[in-house]
Amino acid sequence: MKNAIKLSLILFSLLFSLSLDCDKCDPYLLSASPGLEFTSVPSIGSNDDLKGRVQGVVPEEFSVAIYIYVSGWWNKPTFDNPLTAPDCNSNFICDITTGGIDPQASKIRGYLVRKNFNPPLLSGEEIPESLKENSLAWIEKIR
Repeated sequence: MKNAIKLSLILFSLLFSLSLDCDKCDPYLLSASPGLEFTSVPSIGSNDDLKGRVQGVVPEEFSVAIYIYVSGWWNKPTFDNPLTAPDCNSNFICDITTGGIDPQASKIRGYLVRKNFNPPLLSGEEIPESLKENSLAWIEKIR
């Protein structure tokens, strides 16, 4: 019984300390399995941003590698910034129309990876299987 109380106090302290980084953080998100969802996908032809959410991870420790398909796969938002960090509430926004005919992308993929991961930089190639192997979750939206 004492061990259960100690464990509960440790978990509460951990969640509380994480919430100090942001007044509006949602500690419930840590109780879910690692996952990724797109909450707002722009229609083909739109220049709107992609919006999404990660779950089951500490947002400050993870990022999302986003790719669009336009005659091959391309990193988004840019080669210089190939990862999109979620905010403390696990939400993220990514500009997926940073050049050329990006608004015509027929597919969008996201991979939940550790923030220090170096995703492959793609300029029309296929996505390597190693990306899936190094991610906790991934998602694809066909438009």
